[in-house]
Amino acid sequence: MAANVERLSAKLRENPDDGPGWATLGRSLAALGRFREGADALGEAERRMPGNAPVLADRADILAMAQGRKFTGEPDRLIAAALQADPSNLKALALAGTSAYDRGDYATAALHWRRYTSLMQPGDP
Repeated sequence: MAANVERLSAKLRENPDDGPGWATLGRSLAALGRFREGADALGEAERRMPGNAPVLADRADILAMAQGRKFTGEPDRLIAAALQADPSNLKALALAGTSAYDRGDYATAALHWRRYTSLMQPGDP
């Protein structure tokens, strides 16, 4: 996987406007445990694809991991932006619930998680 990340990085140096490429790089770096670099790559994707809920939610998740699993600050802002862009984004709803739970706001956490489960389809993992 590390070799694939390096190849993708090289392609992005040649074609830096490839938003989906930056998103793939960010997710790949996060899978390697390189959260800060992954968040930076997803930031590049976000600049090229503004308002993209999956990118915003993934960046929030990865930034929270880089911050010791804390959603305070930028991750919470990104979650809110993802939900504004797509109120039905499952990852953003799950993250919003987790962030609220971590803050001790259990009622808000339950609202987000209920919305999440109401959107799931039979057979979803």
